[in-house]
Amino acid sequence: MNIRLSHILTICTILFLAAIGVYIYQFHGGLSGLQGDFGTFGDYLNPVLTFISILLIGFITIRANEITESFNRLEHDLSSRANNVTLSYTQIQLQPQLFLINSILPLSKIQDDESWIIKNAYEAPAINILVRMKFDRSSQAFTKWVNCFSLERDSSLELLWLRHSNVIELIWTDILGTSFFKIEYKDLTGIIEIYSSAGYEEAKREAIKQKNNSFLNRDFIEFTKKNNIDTSKLTRGQFDNFLNIWSLK
Repeated sequence: MNIRLSHILTICTILFLAAIGVYIYQFHGGLSGLQGDFGTFGDYLNPVLTFISILLIGFITIRANEITESFNRLEHDLSSRANNVTLSYTQIQLQPQLFLINSILPLSKIQDDESWIIKNAYEAPAINILVRMKFDRSSQAFTKWVNCFSLERDSSLELLWLRHSNVIELIWTDILGTSFFKIEYKDLTGIIEIYSSAGYEEAKREAIKQKNNSFLNRDFIEFTKKNNIDTSKLTRGQFDNFLNIWSLK
């Protein structure tokens, strides 16, 4: 409201003085000593004073309502910001961060050879991790998706069977199943991106038909032992044969 209290007081003062001025002009003379004259003068001023009181009360009421509304808007704004901060922090807490490294786990079943390892380096678990790879980055032909299940915070998963890979893709979801993520590794580097739920569901349906990571790890060890293959010297052709056996291509 643009009208200030000073404006209202000025109007009230003008009305009051104007009423007195009209009275003096109409009934000019000295100050009366009769009580009845003062009573008559009071009756004359009473409507003016009532109108002035209404103006002041109305102004104060309007200002009080405006202050209350401003306070409510401020409280709502602060509450919304607090909720947004809480939501953002919760989303950060629920978002797992996966990394791929090429190393040897302490309890690896292939002690003398490096394997690809998925590591969850964040607080939240990574749910239903799927992985696939391709030999040549210029090719569009990936292997089929393989189910690696889930990883809790600060835990690792070894992919013994994953060899000769030029490009590796991982997709996963958060614990709520509402956010989906993807990372594509090339030259040991990759950036986490948001992935579509439709793409993730399609990949999961494909992965369900295949053997999971645990089976592939076990079968890869059996495959190398049966064929007397040194895993550190596994050729591209031998690995290609392994993928064909398990229909991953």
